[in-house]
Amino acid sequence: MPTIGHAIFPFLTFRRQKMELFGWGILIFFSLLPDIDVIIGFLATGNLFGFHRMLTHSFLFILFFAAIYVFIKRIEVVLAFIGVSGHIFLDSLDTHGVPFLWPFSQKFYGLGLWSSSDLRNLNPEGLLNPANFVPDKILLALLILWLIYYFGSRWYNGKR
Repeated sequence: MPTIGHAIFPFLTFRRQKMELFGWGILIFFSLLPDIDVIIGFLATGNLFGFHRMLTHSFLFILFFAAIYVFIKRIEVVLAFIGVSGHIFLDSLDTHGVPFLWPFSQKFYGLGLWSSSDLRNLNPEGLLNPANFVPDKILLALLILWLIYYFGSRWYNGKR
């Protein structure tokens, strides 16, 4: 799933939670963190997807945050765990899948509900093509609808 979907998903999931801006920042940052492997892959090999969906998309990466929580019992670590887990869950829904058992197995597991992001779509024509990144567009539409509802209901209740 492209980046915007990973940022919108936690917001839509936890929108009713009373969190401070710092908590939202942690949740969204860690929901984007597993894709850091794209930058590392590019710097190491010159290929954006050289290391993509390996360690940072595995159960081992999720366990890392659970292990930190054992020693540092703070809500920020829980938010990090939720962000990373949500990212990996969303990526497991596409055709590419994720290597849950990496490094013990290189097999990718995915439900194939929509097609994976493709480098051929990372150009102006591909990004504007409605057939590409459908999940992101659905999540963005849900976010816009929720924002209209939220601000509309605040405005309406303030008028009475």
